[in-house]
Amino acid sequence: MRAQRPWIWPTLMTLAALGVLVSLGVWQLQRSEWKTALIAAVEARMASAPLTLEAALAGGLTDAEFRKVRIAGVFDHAKELRLFTQRQDEGVGYAILTPLTRADGATLLVERGFVPQVLAEPSARKEGQAEGVVTVTGWIRLKDEPRG
Repeated sequence: MRAQRPWIWPTLMTLAALGVLVSLGVWQLQRSEWKTALIAAVEARMASAPLTLEAALAGGLTDAEFRKVRIAGVFDHAKELRLFTQRQDEGVGYAILTPLTRADGATLLVERGFVPQVLAEPSARKEGQAEGVVTVTGWIRLKDEPRG
């Protein structure tokens, strides 16, 4: 009987560690199912036909994210924003954000894409400076959280 006693504590610790590892594995499987469902929902929204902005926002802001919308308005190029960024495949440049004012007076910020540094100035990309009423189709995105 005495020969088996020293093995009790290591055996109990091993069983406790095994229980923790199994529970973490189950949690990862559940998280994987949740993430797969989330990706499928986002892909379905992005592949759907464009909605009006009002229809996309009918269920609230959170429900509107990744909905495809079509809006019409006039770009305010004088208030264009350039956010310095670097893209692995395109190099250093700027993300261009331009306010779009709709007929009802509402203004939306439209991310128009990436331009390399040499095209930072609007005069260098005249074909992108659309005048008059334009129709834009894109996806609603909420603000990104800072990454640490």
